[in-house]
Amino acid sequence: PDSEKVALEESCGMPCEFAGMELEPGSRLLGQSASKGQQVDFGFIAKFKRGEETNEESMPARGCIVVLHGPEKDEEDAVLDIGSIASETPVVDAGGTPVVPRATLSVNADASSKHRKEVWESDAVCKGCKVSAAYKAAWDSLKPRLLDHLMDAGCKPGDAVFVTGHSKGAALATLAMFSLQAQAGYHVQLSYNFESPRVGNKAFATAFNQIFNLPVALYRITHGLDQVTREPRKKLGYLHAGHQVWYKKDFASADFIVCGNATEDPDCGVDSVPWNQTCPLHATEACVNQTCAWFCKEDAPEGGPHCRHPLAPAKSFCDFAGNNTENWGSEWNEVVKSGGETDAWEK
Repeated sequence: PDSEKVALEESCGMPCEFAGMELEPGSRLLGQSASKGQQVDFGFIAKFKRGEETNEESMPARGCIVVLHGPEKDEEDAVLDIGSIASETPVVDAGGTPVVPRATLSVNADASSKHRKEVWESDAVCKGCKVSAAYKAAWDSLKPRLLDHLMDAGCKPGDAVFVTGHSKGAALATLAMFSLQAQAGYHVQLSYNFESPRVGNKAFATAFNQIFNLPVALYRITHGLDQVTREPRKKLGYLHAGHQVWYKKDFASADFIVCGNATEDPDCGVDSVPWNQTCPLHATEACVNQTCAWFCKEDAPEGGPHCRHPLAPAKSFCDFAGNNTENWGSEWNEVVKSGGETDAWEK
């Protein structure tokens, strides 16, 4: 379609300029169109080159950017349906009476299958590593097409690749980073993902944090009181990979905390927030305190802090309204456009 052609040809504008790169011809969409009203896992591959004024040590000369996305609702698997994941601890009303949402009942009835883990590749690649069976199935479906499109775009093993995604796309991006680095032979760069659920077990998280030979391989961006990043549950054997960066508010891109622990720190970021103060995953879950009521506003995965973000295009990862190249979220974009001075952290 013409709109697809335009999307593949247009520059990403100011975000790319400040990242120190320029897009090159060869970008392409990854995946298939929706079938029978259902969303399909898909992604976007953009080919880039280093900007003329960019320091050689801060950006590879050329490479590709992989952006992954996946459906947030799937009737056949609750892990894919972020909105139906059960809570770690019971939700209670103002009087302390447990509130059992419909989603929790459906998931707890078959938690072992809906949150089932499978061996990640093999013990030779990652000893003792297991990941979500649902996310692994989605990645196994995407992987052959992604590798083909990387080659078609001119990015071959040994070349630099950045990987990113939001929500389920962030979970897939985590698997993609590991696979592209450890098996496909690409040089995966420091990457960022947004509002990711947990993907695998402790062995997977530990191996992930070591295979890239970088002080930090992944910044896992979280926002506000988003409950999605606390799922699937720890008691089911899941643990995050990467370093968390927690943005507290919707419109303050300078207000963030970098958590130093490479897996999870219970005293830092959204992990430090009491469970009953995080934003519910489903409309049937009670929001029993004032902080939750005014901050959440909507339910994940369609809204709330899971979607809203100060770094997102048009301030939302779920609703790309307006011109994304002009309104891409970060407040320092507005500072630079007005000719003002940037803060030290922005530089």
